[in-house]
Amino acid sequence: MAIGSARAPAQPDTPPASPDPATTTSAALDPASLAATIESQTLRLRRAASLALRAGDEASGLRDVMRAYACLQLLIAPVHRCEGDEEFPATRSELAALVGLVNEALDRRIEDVDAAIQSVREVLSEGGAS
Repeated sequence: MAIGSARAPAQPDTPPASPDPATTTSAALDPASLAATIESQTLRLRRAASLALRAGDEASGLRDVMRAYACLQLLIAPVHRCEGDEEFPATRSELAALVGLVNEALDRRIEDVDAAIQSVREVLSEGGAS
């Protein structure tokens, strides 16, 4: 037996056969699947945008309460007094009640802002899970 006779016959240089596109189904190229994915992502982004607007509105409400708080602070402890300034006519209990109401409003607004931001985070994290 000759040494060269055990060799396999040489194959011509041909590229490997590619799969027939008509028989290959790919989820990434399936138009219905692609459309569903695009629609799902679009809805998620619209919901996130809507929730982001809500968070902005809640932050605006928080700013309003903070301005009321700053105004109350100026009424209670003015930075400077001019000649002829009248004394503040409210009693301690009235001021305490007013401060209590402002604090409650401030707490509610902070909770609203936190909830709105959490909603945005949840919607945005849904995209990472899908």
